[in-house]
Amino acid sequence: MAITITIGGASVTDILEKNSLNLSDDANARNVLRFQLIDPTATRHYAPGAEVIVLDGATRLFAGTIEEPNETLLQGRQILIANITAVDFNQLPDRFLVAETYDNKTIAQIATDLVTVYLAADSVTLGTIETGPTITRKVFNYVLLSDALNWLTEQTGYPWSISYTKVFTLQNPESVIAPFVADGTTCLSMRTNRARGPYRNKQYIRAGRDLTDSRVESFKGDGTRRTFNVSFPVGTVPTVTVDDVPKTVGIRGIDTGNDWYWNKDTNEISQDDSGAILTTSNTLAVTYRGLFPILVQAQLDAEIADRVVVEGGSGVYEAIEDHTDIDDEDLAMDTALARLARDGSIHKTVEIVTDSSGLAAGQLLTVNEAKLQLSGQFLVQSVQANDIQGAWLRSSATCISGDAVGGWINFYQKLLAAKRETVVRDNEVLLHLRLLTETIAFTDVVLISTAAPESRIGSALINYSEVAA
Repeated sequence: MAITITIGGASVTDILEKNSLNLSDDANARNVLRFQLIDPTATRHYAPGAEVIVLDGATRLFAGTIEEPNETLLQGRQILIANITAVDFNQLPDRFLVAETYDNKTIAQIATDLVTVYLAADSVTLGTIETGPTITRKVFNYVLLSDALNWLTEQTGYPWSISYTKVFTLQNPESVIAPFVADGTTCLSMRTNRARGPYRNKQYIRAGRDLTDSRVESFKGDGTRRTFNVSFPVGTVPTVTVDDVPKTVGIRGIDTGNDWYWNKDTNEISQDDSGAILTTSNTLAVTYRGLFPILVQAQLDAEIADRVVVEGGSGVYEAIEDHTDIDDEDLAMDTALARLARDGSIHKTVEIVTDSSGLAAGQLLTVNEAKLQLSGQFLVQSVQANDIQGAWLRSSATCISGDAVGGWINFYQKLLAAKRETVVRDNEVLLHLRLLTETIAFTDVVLISTAAPESRIGSALINYSEVAA
């Protein structure tokens, strides 16, 4: 079928320059369409924001809005050449600022509310939205809607998108499958590349700090000191007893009237100045959970052995990452394993050229080509499509090996299955700015009265004479 294209509902297929249409589709980026129109009447003009739709029969190959029209007039021939750049509907969230607070909401509830509140007026509807974990508290303090949606993706690993029919999805990439299998019947050519790149087989994660198990530490008084140091920085409210008698505990510098005080992330437990100083006959017992730094390490023994066979030597490839936002040892280990699942094998890149339609970045493409030793799923990273004489689109796609993707999918699925709660910036206060108007009506009545001439000495009005005594 022939390609047809409309701008603002009006067809421009008749002036489309053949072989000028180029569609760029990259994962985690806006799809960009470029094409050239040649108008022999020099009368057609195109405004930024006008809707562009490209069809192959009834199938939408692209839909979005003009980002930048560039016009050139050939003066001698009076021909207008327009070079059009359009972006897909994923640019809509770049237009709005979000000022919202969410408490105890799932990722799906937050995404649904954001799309409903900010994008419904632009006819964006809801499609597949994964439930995701429950967020204890999240504040979006005047951030771009696109950044808010990106944050949802960071929490789940599930990319968001707005389709060519304006349907919003936040979906597990494992369920987004390419519409065909890449093999000798669907591809005009296929090329593969193997590179070590970010390869590692031993991964360290330097995370934040986790809580110890509950600890009890005891101290004898000496008749002098009021401050006692426990072994770990205190991470939770401690319990304090003196000679097995419970004492009240407050936050140092904030609370008053308590027997003992503490501060998070310090080792000190201090007595109120009004309390009786402990002597050698008194025993102070502090029950608490301390903070300790997290450093975990995971390795792939089979990969190390394989590297020894190929390269000799130790076969070890080490990497370390800092994740101070992770405050759980199990989650830090999950992160290390996920990095190994992603980068713990030699990456394979596959490039294909195909006339088959429907290929898009973010899909999982099954590749079968025994002559290149390729078999399995690959993530479509980018697609470049060009029209062939205005008749169809020929696509060139770059795909990365499925093992680099599967590790992330499994990692995030594990996080969701664990139903972890996420607390994000729970000390923020959101201020909503509103401009209020009020109409006030004023009335005034002027009363005019005629007074008799002033006759009091020393008090005469102007134009009246004053009589001296």
